Amino acid sequence: MRDAYQIRSLIEPFAVRVATPMVHAIISNG
Repeated sequence: MRDAYQIRSLIEPFAVRVATPMVHAIISNG
């Protein structure tokens, strides 16, 4: 379980960096 938490903490910032522009694009496209 501890390893899964470490992996998530590594992946989450990358996922946020990828998802944020996509969310902005969806919002701006209306």
